[in-house]
Amino acid sequence: MYYLWDKGKDLLLFFTLWKISKNYYKNVVSYALIFAVIRLLWHIITQTLRININHPLAVNVLFLILVGICIILTIKESSKWGQSK
Repeated sequence: MYYLWDKGKDLLLFFTLWKISKNYYKNVVSYALIFAVIRLLWHIITQTLRININHPLAVNVLFLILVGICIILTIKESSKWGQSK
């Protein structure tokens, strides 16, 4: 139950940040919010189906999603830096 609460509180934190942030930051926070939803759903699925939460395939997919989010945000921010000069 602790791990379910842990992932749920992360989701609530990112949702709260998304609601109170300005439009510029909503896009950035929405990526973290989506990732938090995926992690919470994965935890619920593993508990329901009695699958190991550290299943290598799932860990790899979640890692690739996180790397993809980081790459997208880095490209978006770096393009804004070039325009501001």
